[in-house]
Amino acid sequence: MTHRFALPTARHSRQALAGVSLACLLAASQAQIVTIGPNPQALPGCPFSGQGYLCVVEGAAQVLGPVGSFDEVRLGQLSSGYNNGGGLVIGSGALLNLNGATNPAAMVVGADVGRAGSLSVVDGGQLNINAQNGPGGLLLGLFAAPNDAPLGLGGTPQASTTAFIANGGAVSVTKQGGAGISAAVGVGYGLGSNSSLVLDGGIGGFGSAALGATLTTGGNLSIGRQGTGAVDLFRNATVNANTVYVASFGPTGHGILGVGYQSTLNAGAVYAGIGLNGLTGQADPNSSAHGTAWVDVGQFGFLNGALILGTGGTLTGYGHVGSLSNYGGVIGPGHSPGTLTIDGAYTDVGGHLEIEFGLSGQDLLVVNGPVSMNGTNIDFHFIEGFVPQAGFRFDFLNSKQVLADLQNLHFSYTGLAAGLDFVVETGADGVLTFIARNAGVALPLPATLPLALLGLAGVGWSRRRSMADGRPSRGSSMTGLLAT
Repeated sequence: MTHRFALPTARHSRQALAGVSLACLLAASQAQIVTIGPNPQALPGCPFSGQGYLCVVEGAAQVLGPVGSFDEVRLGQLSSGYNNGGGLVIGSGALLNLNGATNPAAMVVGADVGRAGSLSVVDGGQLNINAQNGPGGLLLGLFAAPNDAPLGLGGTPQASTTAFIANGGAVSVTKQGGAGISAAVGVGYGLGSNSSLVLDGGIGGFGSAALGATLTTGGNLSIGRQGTGAVDLFRNATVNANTVYVASFGPTGHGILGVGYQSTLNAGAVYAGIGLNGLTGQADPNSSAHGTAWVDVGQFGFLNGALILGTGGTLTGYGHVGSLSNYGGVIGPGHSPGTLTIDGAYTDVGGHLEIEFGLSGQDLLVVNGPVSMNGTNIDFHFIEGFVPQAGFRFDFLNSKQVLADLQNLHFSYTGLAAGLDFVVETGADGVLTFIARNAGVALPLPATLPLALLGLAGVGWSRRRSMADGRPSRGSSMTGLLAT
């Protein structure tokens, strides 16, 4: 079972969709934005205060038919509180075009401090934003989240600005991308914001394909710029972007990017937990201007592009990554344990490669391109009560090419008592192999451990990391040897 991130967005969006009835759709005789309810009315805030280009949505509203008379739509600007923001549904037969004829085209979700908002583009609905080269786009969480947002799983506030693209829904943002260009799509953009974007393409069945969910832009996607942002391609979803930045602008940023089942992210580059050079806009391993980023590529998921990890970045999952450069970040194949594939080159300078050995299996990193490792920390974790015997060996990295560029590697282990003697063998066939020279010794049970917990004593270290610091806890470690 592929682990998915527990985000509240999809649940709340589905609740909003439940209020959209067929009666509402039939009640309006022309294309417009109307309230949701038994007697839909033209939305009072469209246009807003005599500003013909602007539509302000408070409460629940929906788009009927093709609408193209606005440059900007703001969801949740006037009311306060987590449950009192603006919600907009673009459903079956609905099309909203924001053209930027008068002002920069933008869909802003949560348009003031402490304001909530939700956007749902579902059932074949379409949202097109022509931001050109202005400051607009699809922006979730420009401002701080509501103060009264309830706690969700893990003790973190639930997302207060959300977007949901599902079941044939499609969003397109026309804007230039690249270094130094403001985001075309921003999730968790402002300081104190808490935002999420979920794409769910559904599942196929009985010979029919999944409807899919699509976000396309020629510009940049920013996740957790100064606030907390999460983007989850849950299943059968596609995102196309120029460049993706995950917590790469400041220490307050926290970003999660999940590429799930049969989903694809296409981008030229993905920067995760690494600061950028202020002059060039390129990754700078020495920059402290970054937050905490977690990238997970699930089963049959594809991140097509160059992934660059910094000291604040963590990569996990079972899927495929185009190429990988790691400057101090953490790479953990699977979800305890599993196999991760890099289709291109793998470069690692001072990063951490974490390999788990458990009763259910072992981690494996497959690299189809060249491998370069300098100062890399390879950390072995024995979990689920697994204890190696003398002579135990396992190939944990398969490069498909000769390993000729390995320098200053460091090895350690956790989950066993001190005294394990092991080596790492470099094979001529491009394989790194862990070999135990003696039998490991399980860690002793604490004397005060209740009998009821004895069955959990061997679970050991888990890769389910806390987003608070982006790193797993580490026990005592022992250094091994590299054998060629």
